[in-house]
Amino acid sequence: MNHLFHISVLLLTIVFVVHGANLRGSFQEDNFTSDPYEEHRLLKMTAAQKRQQQRDKRRNKLDPDRLDAQNWNERVRKYNQAKNTDRPWADPYNPNYGEANYAGNRESYRRWRCEKTGRDCNWKALDLNPVKTGVNDWDTIYNEEYNLFDAGDLWP
Repeated sequence: MNHLFHISVLLLTIVFVVHGANLRGSFQEDNFTSDPYEEHRLLKMTAAQKRQQQRDKRRNKLDPDRLDAQNWNERVRKYNQAKNTDRPWADPYNPNYGEANYAGNRESYRRWRCEKTGRDCNWKALDLNPVKTGVNDWDTIYNEEYNLFDAGDLWP
């Protein structure tokens, strides 16, 4: 009888863990849709991309007049740091890790915030495209073109 009790507790624990993991995942997806990146996320964001997103939100409040040179210096520093430490995923812009269109999404939200709130207008997340006139969707470090989208009312 005692063994049967332990086996049933073990089975219930396994079912709860598996089902609980699924509940947590669906709970986050269903109830935290205020994350503006959620709809456009192709893969899970890397830790570097999450940190950059947090920095962008903080700077939007504390330093909305950030300069393009400041952003570029930070961008190059992160690229070099990731390259020199042989940890390419540490660069939030690396398209081979995490969310593939991260840089395009970042520029889309930056552009939207600039148009709607007048903040984050002095810097760009991407450079002008060498082929398309007047479009900031090019990453000169990785020679990548990104899809930009209309952020709409996703960002407060």
